[in-house]
Amino acid sequence: MLKNIKNYAMALAAIVIASGTYLSVRAHQLSEENTTAKVVLADQDWYFNGAPNPANNNPQDASQYSLFATQDCDTNPETICMLTAPADPSNSSIPDLNHVVPGTGGKTVKILISEALTSENTNQAVKAFRSE
Repeated sequence: MLKNIKNYAMALAAIVIASGTYLSVRAHQLSEENTTAKVVLADQDWYFNGAPNPANNNPQDASQYSLFATQDCDTNPETICMLTAPADPSNSSIPDLNHVVPGTGGKTVKILISEALTSENTNQAVKAFRSE
Protein backbone atom coordinates (compact mmCIF):
# COMPACT_ATOMS: atom_id res chain seq x y z
CA MET A 1 0.00 0.00 0.00
CA LEU A 2 2.80 2.41 0.92
CA LYS A 3 4.50 1.57 -2.39
CA ASN A 4 1.31 2.52 -4.33
CA ILE A 5 1.07 5.84 -2.49
CA LYS A 6 4.71 6.64 -3.37
CA ASN A 7 4.06 5.77 -7.05
CA TYR A 8 0.96 7.99 -7.14
CA ALA A 9 2.84 10.82 -5.45
CA MET A 10 5.70 10.56 -7.94
CA ALA A 11 3.26 10.51 -10.87
CA LEU A 12 1.40 13.53 -9.46
CA ALA A 13 4.70 15.39 -8.96
CA ALA A 14 5.70 14.68 -12.58
CA ILE A 15 2.35 16.02 -13.84
CA VAL A 16 2.70 19.17 -11.72
CA ILE A 17 6.25 19.79 -13.00
CA ALA A 18 5.21 19.24 -16.64
CA SER A 19 2.19 21.54 -16.26
CA GLY A 20 4.29 24.24 -14.60
CA THR A 21 6.89 24.07 -17.35
CA TYR A 22 4.21 24.31 -20.06
CA LEU A 23 2.51 27.28 -18.38
CA SER A 24 5.82 29.07 -17.91
CA VAL A 25 6.81 28.64 -21.58
CA ARG A 26 3.35 29.71 -22.79
CA ALA A 27 3.37 32.82 -20.57
CA HIS A 28 6.77 33.78 -22.01
CA GLN A 29 5.48 33.32 -25.58
CA LEU A 30 2.45 35.50 -24.88
CA SER A 31 4.58 38.26 -23.39
CA GLU A 32 6.81 38.24 -26.50
CA GLU A 33 3.74 38.46 -28.77
CA ASN A 34 2.41 41.42 -26.81
CA THR A 35 5.77 43.19 -26.96
CA THR A 36 6.02 42.71 -30.74
CA ALA A 37 2.46 43.90 -31.30
CA LYS A 38 3.30 47.24 -29.67
CA VAL A 39 5.95 48.19 -32.26
CA VAL A 40 4.93 51.46 -33.89
CA LEU A 41 6.41 52.36 -37.25
CA ALA A 42 7.74 55.88 -37.58
CA ASP A 43 6.31 58.23 -40.15
CA GLN A 44 8.54 59.07 -43.11
CA ASP A 45 8.32 61.58 -45.94
CA TRP A 46 7.37 59.91 -49.23
CA TYR A 47 7.50 61.57 -52.65
CA PHE A 48 5.05 60.87 -55.44
CA ASN A 49 7.10 60.05 -58.52
CA GLY A 50 4.29 58.61 -60.60
CA ALA A 51 4.23 55.72 -63.04
CA PRO A 52 6.74 55.17 -65.88
CA ASN A 53 3.92 56.19 -68.24
CA PRO A 54 2.50 59.48 -66.88
CA ALA A 55 -0.95 58.50 -68.17
CA ASN A 56 -0.96 55.83 -65.46
CA ASN A 57 -0.12 58.18 -62.59
CA ASN A 58 -2.19 57.36 -59.50
CA PRO A 59 -1.47 59.11 -56.17
CA GLN A 60 -3.34 56.31 -54.38
CA ASP A 61 -0.92 53.65 -55.66
CA ALA A 62 1.79 53.09 -53.03
CA SER A 63 4.22 51.72 -55.62
CA GLN A 64 4.40 55.18 -57.22
CA TYR A 65 6.05 56.70 -54.12
CA SER A 66 9.65 56.60 -52.94
CA LEU A 67 11.78 58.19 -50.26
CA PHE A 68 13.50 60.34 -52.91
CA ALA A 69 11.94 63.10 -55.00
CA THR A 70 12.30 63.10 -58.77
CA GLN A 71 10.49 66.44 -59.10
CA ASP A 72 10.36 69.53 -56.91
CA CYS A 73 7.22 70.40 -55.00
CA ASP A 74 5.48 73.69 -55.81
CA THR A 75 2.23 75.39 -54.86
CA ASN A 76 0.14 74.17 -57.80
CA PRO A 77 -2.25 71.53 -56.36
CA GLU A 78 -2.54 69.39 -59.49
CA THR A 79 -1.20 66.25 -57.82
CA ILE A 80 0.44 65.05 -54.63
CA CYS A 81 4.12 65.82 -54.20
CA MET A 82 4.90 64.65 -50.66
CA LEU A 83 3.08 62.82 -47.92
CA THR A 84 3.94 61.52 -44.48
CA ALA A 85 3.22 57.88 -43.59
CA PRO A 86 4.92 54.86 -42.09
CA ALA A 87 6.48 52.26 -44.36
CA ASP A 88 4.27 49.36 -45.38
CA PRO A 89 4.89 46.51 -42.90
CA SER A 90 5.16 43.98 -45.73
CA ASN A 91 7.33 46.14 -48.01
CA SER A 92 9.44 48.87 -46.42
CA SER A 93 10.17 50.54 -49.78
CA ILE A 94 6.61 51.88 -50.13
CA PRO A 95 4.30 53.87 -47.82
CA ASP A 96 1.44 52.19 -45.96
CA LEU A 97 -1.53 53.98 -47.52
CA ASN A 98 -3.92 51.91 -45.39
CA HIS A 99 -2.38 53.29 -42.18
CA VAL A 100 -4.99 54.98 -39.98
CA VAL A 101 -3.69 58.47 -39.20
CA PRO A 102 -4.11 59.41 -35.52
CA GLY A 103 -6.39 62.36 -34.84
CA THR A 104 -8.40 61.97 -38.05
CA GLY A 105 -11.35 59.96 -36.76
CA GLY A 106 -10.14 56.73 -38.34
CA LYS A 107 -9.16 58.04 -41.78
CA THR A 108 -6.42 56.26 -43.69
CA VAL A 109 -3.62 57.91 -45.64
CA LYS A 110 -5.44 56.92 -48.85
CA ILE A 111 -8.61 58.76 -47.75
CA LEU A 112 -6.57 61.83 -46.80
CA ILE A 113 -4.94 61.79 -50.26
CA SER A 114 -8.39 61.84 -51.86
CA GLU A 115 -9.56 64.65 -49.56
CA ALA A 116 -6.44 66.72 -50.27
CA LEU A 117 -6.87 66.39 -54.03
CA THR A 118 -10.54 67.36 -53.78
CA SER A 119 -10.04 70.31 -51.43
CA GLU A 120 -6.64 71.34 -52.86
CA ASN A 121 -5.41 71.73 -49.25
CA THR A 122 -2.74 69.87 -47.35
CA ASN A 123 -3.74 67.78 -44.32
CA GLN A 124 -2.29 65.39 -41.71
CA ALA A 125 -0.88 63.06 -44.40
CA VAL A 126 -0.47 65.18 -47.55
CA LYS A 127 2.26 67.76 -46.92
CA ALA A 128 2.84 69.28 -50.39
CA PHE A 129 1.52 69.45 -53.95
CA ARG A 130 3.16 69.90 -57.33
CA SER A 131 2.25 70.53 -60.94
CA GLU A 132 1.38 67.44 -62.95
